[in-house]
Amino acid sequence: MKKSFARQGLVLRDKHQPWWRMVKALAVTLRAAQAAHSLSRGVPTRFASTMDKGTNFFFRQLKSLLPGTKSVIGANSGAQADVHLQDGTTLSVGSLRLLSVATPGHTNGCLTYILHEQGIAFTGDTLLIRGCGRTDFQEGSSETLYKSVHERIFTLPDHYTLYPAHDYKGQTATTVGEEKKYNPRLTKSLDEFVKIMDNLNLPYPKMIDKAIPANRVCGIY
Repeated sequence: MKKSFARQGLVLRDKHQPWWRMVKALAVTLRAAQAAHSLSRGVPTRFASTMDKGTNFFFRQLKSLLPGTKSVIGANSGAQADVHLQDGTTLSVGSLRLLSVATPGHTNGCLTYILHEQGIAFTGDTLLIRGCGRTDFQEGSSETLYKSVHERIFTLPDHYTLYPAHDYKGQTATTVGEEKKYNPRLTKSLDEFVKIMDNLNLPYPKMIDKAIPANRVCGIY
């Protein structure tokens, strides 16, 4: 787990424990939950996992367990929330300063959250460890994602630690320098990258046509 403490503020990332258990164990007040983008992974049918059920389900579950918590998402996501962030907005979490940077391409509303003083960035699904988010559905654009990564993330100092939204191999973090050197997709030219993305032949997500509209009504209830 990566923890950053600051007086009243706390930034958490822990894939092994449910977020509500972490909040309870650390005895903190969760004032806001920020999404990197509006997810499209399914329509929730019962109280089960959180992010795999989509942004809509995550925010609703959060608000039912911790009333008063604000939902936060990018203004270009097309999703409903208590707070909509514009590119360049800085949020204060105690003494932490969390910069919201628009990094579209996976979706229109993708944001990367940067903590410059700590040398940390949360890249959502835009940049993964040795990979990136898919671009073949939900407003995806290979050209836009490539530009976002090279202009907004790869321009950060090489030593910055990057935390993606998920990783299927159990890895939790990488660095700007590593991805600039070793990412098998994003070290290519733009034309090569577009060809790679066009030929991934990934299956069309189940129920996506129902999931996207549902998950855009995500954080106000």
